[in-house]
Amino acid sequence: LIRVKKLLAWGTPVGAIVSRSAPTKGGLAIRYQFLDPSGEVVTGSEVVPSRGAPQAGETITVLFDPDRPRRTGRYPIRMARLGE
Repeated sequence: LIRVKKLLAWGTPVGAIVSRSAPTKGGLAIRYQFLDPSGEVVTGSEVVPSRGAPQAGETITVLFDPDRPRRTGRYPIRMARLGE
């Protein structure tokens, strides 16, 4: 939960392309990629609910830690609510 709060407080939003989505227990496993400020390709993954899940080729918004770009989270982050 602390990592999630840090991403919400200091994370940088970026558009990411969903490269793959596959059925898994609890929803769909998606993989996405984006370019960090130095131009390096960063990949991330997450399990999302099947309903309304992004498909391969779609653009989604993710937050990444500027100090550690591999720390990412899809926005909006499910475990956090505004006002916490």
